[in-house]
Amino acid sequence: MFDSFFESMSLARRLSLGFISVLTLLLAVAITSSYALKLQGERVQRIVQVNNIKTALANDLMDSINEVAIRSRSAALFTEMDHKQLQLEFNAAMVAKESFLRTERKLNAMLADESSLGPERTVLADIFAAKQRVFSETEESLGQALAADNVAAVLTLSNRVRPAEIQLRAHVTALIDLQAKISEQASRDVLALQEKVLIAVGVLVCLALGMGGTIAWRITTSVTTPITRMQMMMTEIASSQDFSRRVPVDRMDEIGLSLVAFNTMIEKIQESSLLLLQRSNDIQTMHNELNTSFEQLKIAKDELVRSEKLAALGSLVAGIAHELNTPIGNGLMAMSTVCDALGSLRSEMAAKGLQRKTFESFLATMETASDIANRSLNRSAELVRSFKQLSLDQATDNRRTFSVKEQLNGILLMLQPTLKKMPYQVETVVAEDLTMDSFPGALAQILTNLVNNALIHGFEGRDHGRILIQIEPGAPGFLTLRFADDGRGIPEKIMPRIFDPFFTTKMGQGGSGLGLHIVYNAVTVTLGGTIGVASEPACGTVFTLTLPLQAPLSARQGGNTGADTPIT
Repeated sequence: MFDSFFESMSLARRLSLGFISVLTLLLAVAITSSYALKLQGERVQRIVQVNNIKTALANDLMDSINEVAIRSRSAALFTEMDHKQLQLEFNAAMVAKESFLRTERKLNAMLADESSLGPERTVLADIFAAKQRVFSETEESLGQALAADNVAAVLTLSNRVRPAEIQLRAHVTALIDLQAKISEQASRDVLALQEKVLIAVGVLVCLALGMGGTIAWRITTSVTTPITRMQMMMTEIASSQDFSRRVPVDRMDEIGLSLVAFNTMIEKIQESSLLLLQRSNDIQTMHNELNTSFEQLKIAKDELVRSEKLAALGSLVAGIAHELNTPIGNGLMAMSTVCDALGSLRSEMAAKGLQRKTFESFLATMETASDIANRSLNRSAELVRSFKQLSLDQATDNRRTFSVKEQLNGILLMLQPTLKKMPYQVETVVAEDLTMDSFPGALAQILTNLVNNALIHGFEGRDHGRILIQIEPGAPGFLTLRFADDGRGIPEKIMPRIFDPFFTTKMGQGGSGLGLHIVYNAVTVTLGGTIGVASEPACGTVFTLTLPLQAPLSARQGGNTGADTPIT
């Protein structure tokens, strides 16, 4: 009957029955043991608290007895006391007596509140009887001492008061010992109850485990058999890939519903296989389109980088043209002066002949004009030579050995037309003997972009600023380039993105977002170095570059980075 009832239940109900049965037994064990221990604990706590109070009161009785004894013996034994001192001792003994009586009343009230007095009441009655004799005999001894009859007072103390005090102390000690025994008995009762509770808990736990094991075995056998059959069918379908086969369903509990769901899943797999193949073809098509779009984006990026470099080169050419205008204008003015002087000399020679004074004036004019023309032409030649070298470095992938200081001076010379128009200072600290076997064009790109970045972003809205370029030897085979400005600094939230391509805070205001990206590529790819940046708001920015004195042999191969695109 139980088997048919058990088999008719669903799997969830079987599990619920097992768990509820085990939990019910365990809950009963926990509640019963907790309640019994709570009651016994409260009882013991109450007994201990009351016994502590009684013991304290008994100790107060003993203190009062000792005080009365001390005062009576002082009055009887110290014969040199005057009447006033004896009266003080008598008063102190009476105060101790009153304290004893108050304590006596407290103890009597506590015992009167208890339902069962027992031995405590008997001991307390003995204390009350003994204290009457002690106090009456003590008062008599104190009276004799006040009457100056010390001999009689001493005899009273020795023959009557002392035996009565000994008996009273014995009764108080008995009360204290009785309280200790009551506390010990309460503790033993708790230990005995704990043993009983542990035995009951062990029995109930064993019963719960037995019941749980039986129910678990029944549930396991009712579940594993159909699941095993389902696993065998699933293995056969997986090996044959015959999705037309179905698992037979002979029950409609949770296992049967799982088999129905499995059959439905097989049908869906058949439908999804064709759809998956179609989606795979669609994904491949999208992948090809994405690759095409990526290549187009890469081409657009390279074109934008090239446009950026051409724009920078155009600005540089305009600045150089402006810089050349002054020495060339001075040279033209000197040559005009020479032409005018020659015309005047010919006219005067034709009219008056050549005079010494006129010829000396002509020579002075020629000397001044030739000096101006010579200096102007030399300045122009120097500018053209520097511009030619830098343009050649940036427009080609040539690698050569060069002086770092000379290259830096040439770069600053090319930037001079731009810097002259702005109220900002550029200071350099460069070691004299530093040479590199590398790509000077990439170094020019780095410094030019860093300077422009400081002018556009770091000093925006400011009428003063200072840039420090410091280059010194680093680790063996390396140099350290430190580029620092005292501008506005870089906000912390955008610091991780400053080297990203197309990231700019001047979007729509002429910024392309490629300046620092070009710097990063030139440092890491072309020159084979590393770059770090530190910045604090309102304190400026520091770029620290570590560059090898000899560029890697693989640098500039392929020409596929933004920093490697030549200017044409």
